[in-house]
Amino acid sequence: MRERDLERAEVARMAAQADEATRAAQDMRMQLDQLQVESEERLHDLGERVRLLEKEREDILTKLEDKQREVDDLAFRLEEESITKADLEKLERLKASQSTTDGEYIKEMKKEVEELRKKLKERGTIEANRAFEMEELEINLRASVEELQAKVMDMEREKEEQDKVLLENIEMIKSLKTSNEALKNDISEREQKIQLLESKQEEDGAKSREKSTEIGEKDAKIRELQLEVERKGKDFEDVSQQVEEVLQDIVKERQEKDVLRKEIEGLKTQLSSGSSESSGLLLELDKVKEELAAATSQLQEVNNKIKNVEMEKTKAEEELKQASGSASDMSVQLKNVTAKLQDTEKELLIFKGRLEKAEVSLRSEQEGKLSQTESVEKQLSELKEQHSQQLLNYEEQVKTLEATLAEKTMEISEFGRQITAASSHVSALEEQKKQLEEQVASHLASSSDSSQQLTTLNNQLREKEKQLETIQEQLREKEAALSREVETREKENQAVLQQAKEAKEKSEAELQMLKEKLSEMEKEADESKSQVEALKKQHKTEMEELMKQKDLEIYESQEQLMLKEAEVTTLEETQKSLENQVKAMTCESADKQGSMEKALADMRTELDNLVKEKNEMVRRKTELEEQISSLENDNCKLRTEQEANLLAVTERDQKVAALKAEVEHLMTSFNSHREDLQKQLMQVQADKEAMAEIQKTLYVCLPWLFLLSPPPPLPFL
Repeated sequence: MRERDLERAEVARMAAQADEATRAAQDMRMQLDQLQVESEERLHDLGERVRLLEKEREDILTKLEDKQREVDDLAFRLEEESITKADLEKLERLKASQSTTDGEYIKEMKKEVEELRKKLKERGTIEANRAFEMEELEINLRASVEELQAKVMDMEREKEEQDKVLLENIEMIKSLKTSNEALKNDISEREQKIQLLESKQEEDGAKSREKSTEIGEKDAKIRELQLEVERKGKDFEDVSQQVEEVLQDIVKERQEKDVLRKEIEGLKTQLSSGSSESSGLLLELDKVKEELAAATSQLQEVNNKIKNVEMEKTKAEEELKQASGSASDMSVQLKNVTAKLQDTEKELLIFKGRLEKAEVSLRSEQEGKLSQTESVEKQLSELKEQHSQQLLNYEEQVKTLEATLAEKTMEISEFGRQITAASSHVSALEEQKKQLEEQVASHLASSSDSSQQLTTLNNQLREKEKQLETIQEQLREKEAALSREVETREKENQAVLQQAKEAKEKSEAELQMLKEKLSEMEKEADESKSQVEALKKQHKTEMEELMKQKDLEIYESQEQLMLKEAEVTTLEETQKSLENQVKAMTCESADKQGSMEKALADMRTELDNLVKEKNEMVRRKTELEEQISSLENDNCKLRTEQEANLLAVTERDQKVAALKAEVEHLMTSFNSHREDLQKQLMQVQADKEAMAEIQKTLYVCLPWLFLLSPPPPLPFL
């Protein structure tokens, strides 16, 4: 009794541990669901933020393009004004009113330049603020990723705790095995006692033939009971083998857990590769196939057990036929037993038909799932080939674009060299023009008969001015061509990037569809597993009921025996209790195995979801980092452009100031020369005709010097 109480306490403790394990698995599932919901919400928020940032980036780029065009227009205007400033300054000598208007226009241009500088500074501050916001987003994303990693570590710790609980359960099963062996030893000792009693019965058989015949019949019955005990011992050994198989399955599950951990680590290392996802899906399909094969093997085992039960039924019928000749009183009981056996046969036939139907349905489902898996594998291989071909095409396009970009950069550098050479040539021509103007002024001051030299100088000035105009037109045409080529290349790059994005989105959508199909197939496999487990449970319950009925019938038949068989009945009762305990333990182990399998499947799915979420978070993090780097590059470009524009404006201001100084210097020199000429004319009146001719030549040459209008008449004319 104490041993039974201890065994019951152990069984209760095992059941409590199993309940705790199921509760812990449910808690883990709830936590994983909450984590999934939170991660989905965070991902949704981050996606919306990224979309808003992309829209703002596009708006900023459009605004920057508009402002860049405005700056180019202003630069073009400034260049035109710098070109025409010399002419305007020459006109200032003749028109004092125009000088004031030009000064106001220059002031307005300076104001516009200052406003542009302010706007560029404001844009720089706005872009700096946006960069700061992007850095804050990156920090938040890193924090969320770290939280998810911590939660994954907690889940792994809880898995280790569950593994420890499984090890404890295995140790408990081992202890139960030892107790069962001890009970077997007790049964063997009692069998020895039974043999001693049989020897005593043989000694007492000499007293009376009637008693000897009765004792012989009883000995035959005892032998039959011994055979039943041996059968039950064999059944117990079969149960122990099943327990060992369960232990082996648990060890296999632990190995599968280790394999899953290794796979999770491999997935963590291969976050960015799409081929790893397809290989993982193929591995999962192989696992589904293996699980279906295991289910078919389990069905075959169930059929074998049914055959064993039928064999036992036939043996029991033979035993009942042998026992029918021994006593007339047992005939009624035998009839009842035969009726019950017929009922059990009918039930077994019904159950057998159900099992056959279940086998047919499972086979059909297996064939359908195999065909589906083959089609999915074909689709995956086709998608892989298409994806690889698309990648090769895009790589070739990128290579061609890089080559064209290199060529265009070389062309742009050559254009820049040509522009620098042209600018140097323009500066040389301007210096020559200044030298010619100085020569004209010196000849006007020195000689009176310099009309021929003035004509030659004027012709040279005309040629130089024509050269200047042609060079300036060439520069403008080259700059326009450069801007057009840059715009066309930018459009081509944007088109190629758009095509790459569309192809990537298509491949991702196709992979998502395949993943959904695989998840549906996994669900169907799980449902088939649950059906097989339900059939197993039904078979076990029916077998237990049949065994109980047989035990009760044997117990009722054994009650009519003599007092000497009391010990045998007690042994049988103890054996039955042990068998029931073993069955209960096997049922509990099977239930625990099913619950642990379900928990493991849930944990696998949840880990897959977490790994997918982590991959998406890492991918979005990389995208945000790329966007941040692109924005930083844009900021750097804008800053460099601002600095270049400021330098160009300052240089142009300096050039304008230098031109103004030169114009003033020319005006002062011209006034001084004019006064000298007036003095010479007042002194030398005899040379009026010669001076009149000189005046006429000057009247013809001065428009080419001032480029716009003839000089005013001299006072002495």
